[in-house]
Amino acid sequence: MTPIDPSSNPSSITGQTPSRDKLVFCSTSALTIAHSLRDRKIIAPHSLLTALPANSPSDKELKRALEKLRSSFPSEELTPPVHLLFQGSSHHRRTSLRIPHRCSSLPKGRAFVKLGENMFAAIPNLALCELADSAKGFLELLLLLWEACGCYRTVLTGSRTAYETKSLTSLASLTRFVTENTHVHGAAKIKRVLRYVRDGSASTRESQIALFMGLPLRYGGFNLGMPLMNHRVNASSEARIIGGRSYFKCDLCWPERKIDVEYQSDESHEGKPMRIRDSRRTNALISMGWTVINITNNEARSLSTLEQISERVRKILRRRAHPSSRELDIKRLRLHRGLGIVDDGLLNP
Repeated sequence: MTPIDPSSNPSSITGQTPSRDKLVFCSTSALTIAHSLRDRKIIAPHSLLTALPANSPSDKELKRALEKLRSSFPSEELTPPVHLLFQGSSHHRRTSLRIPHRCSSLPKGRAFVKLGENMFAAIPNLALCELADSAKGFLELLLLLWEACGCYRTVLTGSRTAYETKSLTSLASLTRFVTENTHVHGAAKIKRVLRYVRDGSASTRESQIALFMGLPLRYGGFNLGMPLMNHRVNASSEARIIGGRSYFKCDLCWPERKIDVEYQSDESHEGKPMRIRDSRRTNALISMGWTVINITNNEARSLSTLEQISERVRKILRRRAHPSSRELDIKRLRLHRGLGIVDDGLLNP
C-alpha cells in the first residue's frame, strides 16, 4: 500500500468489484482507532473484506462519518486529515480532511475490524506494513515496531505520549502476518528486521538503549543480542522478604547471565518512596545472584557513558571484545544520533 499519486493510472484488484460506500481507515488513523478500542476494552469484530472503496467520500459525507465514529468510539485524537484506503481508482486527491492510500492487493484473512455500518479500520499489523513501506530508514522502522509491540505510545503510532498501555500487536502476531502476506507492501521490509524486535518495552528510551546495546556492530551496536524487555523474575523466599514482592520485572534483561539493566527515568524514580522501593528491589535481585546496572536519562544521552555501561554488560555476558576503530566510533555516533537518544523531547522521558 502506498499513498495515491493523483496522476497515476487507475488500477484494480483482480477479480474484485470495488465497493463505493465503504470507509476504510488505514495507516496512523487505524492505529489511533486501535489505541482507542484497547483503552476502552472494546472488542471490535474482525472482518474479511473482499473489496475496497473505489471512490472518495465527499467532505460532507466524511465529516458525518467521523462524527458518527467519535460518538461510538470516542477518540479525540482521530482528527483530520484521516488516512483512508481505496482500491486503485482515478481522481483521488489529498484534502484537508483525508489522505488517500491505494491497496493493490488485499491481505489474507480478517485484516480489518468493523467499526459500524460500512466503516472499517485496518488491523495494526496491516497498518504497520503501510507505515513500514514509507519509513525513512532502518532505525525509524525499528522504533515504530518496538513501540507497536511495547507498552507505551507516541506520535509514531498516531497517539499522544502515554505509558503502561496495551500493546498494538506482538512479535509473534506480526511475524505470522508478514509471513502469510508477503504480497502486501511493507511486509518484506518488516520481516527483514524482526530479528531485532522484542515485546514489552515500557518507553522509547528503553527501546533506544536496548537497540544500542543489542544491534550488530555493522549498525554501530554492541552486538550483545536483544535483551528481553520487562522480563518477569520470580522472587526466592529470601528475596520476597527483602523486596516485599513475589516477582520483579527487569527492564533490559539477559536471564542467561542474570543481568538486569534498569532505566531510571526522570519521572518514575523520583522521591524518597521510589528510592526506597528501588533499593529493596535491587538488593532482592542481588540476593538471587543477579547483577543490576542502573542507567539514568543523562547517562543514556552521553555517548561515552552509554558505551562504558554497554562494555560492562559485554564483559558479564562474556562476549568477544572488538577493538576500537575510527570506523566503529563513527557508526556508534551515528547510531546514538539516529535512535534519537540525544534528543530530550517528548518521546524520551
